[in-house]
Amino acid sequence: MVGKRIRELREEKEIEREQMVELVGICSTTMSLYESGCRSPKVETVSKLADFFGVGMDYILGRVESRHFNIEEIEGVRQLLFNHPDLVDLLRDYNLWPKAQKEELKEFLESKIKD
Repeated sequence: MVGKRIRELREEKEIEREQMVELVGICSTTMSLYESGCRSPKVETVSKLADFFGVGMDYILGRVESRHFNIEEIEGVRQLLFNHPDLVDLLRDYNLWPKAQKEELKEFLESKIKD
């Protein structure tokens, strides 16, 4: 997942691997190993890449689908989950859900927010 995300982000910026490694300060061979999934980057490298691409580290690591985090939103979600522990059980395996099911939940929540 990490390598796929790095490659996708690089291609979206229309940057060749050689250009990116110069800008980020990573060996070209090492970056190739990251992108192919043969090697995982260290935390410091993920941090550099996240800063370079303007995304969260968790996005690069494949832990979340959203590229950006808003600290106020995170605090709001934390408070919601604290007040409603039953939601934690419902959402525990969210990352394992099929994409269609995730999209359905997103649409439902967006419709409720608009109301």
